[in-house]
Amino acid sequence: MLQRKLKYYSYSQQFKKKQKFAKTYLCSFVNASPVQLFKACQMKKVTASIEINNTASKVIDAFLQPAMLQDWWNAERCLIQPQSGGLYTIAWDVSNTGFRYVSSGIITVYQPGIMLVIEKMVYLNPEHPILGPMTLSILAEQHENTTSLHLTQDGYREYPDWDWYYDAVKNAWPQVLQTLKAYLEKE
Repeated sequence: MLQRKLKYYSYSQQFKKKQKFAKTYLCSFVNASPVQLFKACQMKKVTASIEINNTASKVIDAFLQPAMLQDWWNAERCLIQPQSGGLYTIAWDVSNTGFRYVSSGIITVYQPGIMLVIEKMVYLNPEHPILGPMTLSILAEQHENTTSLHLTQDGYREYPDWDWYYDAVKNAWPQVLQTLKAYLEKE
């Protein structure tokens, strides 16, 4: 258990350093006034947590296994390589004319049954510009009979389309996690 916590702490520290570097690096190239630059660098984040009566391994698998994603999140197509450096792409509302919604990124941290971090995540929706890059972090903490799931999605900018997306995600993640809980607890 101590080794698991030390590994998580190590990954957590690396993740924080990467986030700080990305914010500094990306914001240094914005062609804007100092006020606009400051606002652009103040990225919002969405966090959600829930207790699930299932194993941490099952909780993390629910974000990686296409059949599970289809069952609980209605994902219609998935291309996921569960490894560091692997692809993470999910599509919803698929028709013969294409995909309506797509989220895609690169898995940068994958510890089975513990943690999944997807970086360089983008969101595609035909009614809005492509939004990204963002980071989605999923941490599962195993307790005696339950798992605490902690989810953070960050990288939101300060522009109208970003405000729309932030509001949508802020309201959606708690509901989505309730759906995941119901799915995993009926097994």
